[in-house]
Parts: sequence; structure tokens; C-alpha cells
Amino acid sequence: MSTYGKQEKVCATCIYWKGKRGVEFEYIEARDEQGKCGCDDGFCDINTMDACSCSDWKGFPVVKNQYFYGIGSMQ
Repeated sequence: MSTYGKQEKVCATCIYWKGKRGVEFEYIEARDEQGKCGCDDGFCDINTMDACSCSDWKGFPVVKNQYFYGIGSMQ
């Protein structure tokens, strides 16, 4: 298992990667070393390691305001 910050440009943090992972608020934990790339323009359907990268990387959205409905509401 490896842990990466959400802004690290590696396969494990890319929305196209089809490996097992846990997505937390500030980090992503890769639960598999290997997964398949799901990006049509990248390494489409090729096995990649969690720490690989390419120019088609697209990260998960970053929540900039921690106050949203249900958790930490300012009401």
C-alpha cells in the first residue's frame, strides 16, 4: 500500500486509473500496486503501476471550503 497527496501526478491519484484505492480528504491510498488506465488518450487499458504517470493525468476535485452541508457546517 502506498499513500499519495491528491495533487501528486501519479496513476493512483488520477481519476482514470482503475486500481483499488481509498480516497480521503487530503490523500489517496493505493490498495493495489497495479491497475488499468481508463483514459482513451493515455495508456488505455494497459496495466500501470500506482506510481506511474503520463501527460493525461487528471486529479480528483479538491474541496477548498471545508464547510459544506453535513460536516463542519457553520450554522
